[in-house]
Amino acid sequence: DVVRPLMGKKRAQNNYLGLSRAFTVFWGAALAGVALLAGGWGPVLETGLKVASYTYGPLLALFLLGLFSPIRGQRAVLIGAACGTAGVALVLAFGSLAWTWNVLTGCSITVVAALLFDKLSPGGELKTNAQRKQ
Repeated sequence: DVVRPLMGKKRAQNNYLGLSRAFTVFWGAALAGVALLAGGWGPVLETGLKVASYTYGPLLALFLLGLFSPIRGQRAVLIGAACGTAGVALVLAFGSLAWTWNVLTGCSITVVAALLFDKLSPGGELKTNAQRKQ
């Protein structure tokens, strides 16, 4: 679904199958490495929720922005989500805020950054390749 449109030309189905198997091995090794490193991170449930809180706040903000905001395009929302994720990472790295507040922090940063960027940017719309060719 991702690679085929990016490659541009049609290839045999076996090439895609081999590529998907290689990605499966890569991600399996990456997750096994994280599991080995996570041995000293504390209780499993708390660690899982702490890791998930990096993205749950921005994800909630994307939902709320989609329902209630007058944002003109997706560029502001994508930049807001990146700012929200980075903000949560900074709070976890340098702050003393309890991890339970990370979702609210990420959601707030994402909404504020998206609305500010939408207000300050001239266009706001990202164009697809088909739109650029026209």
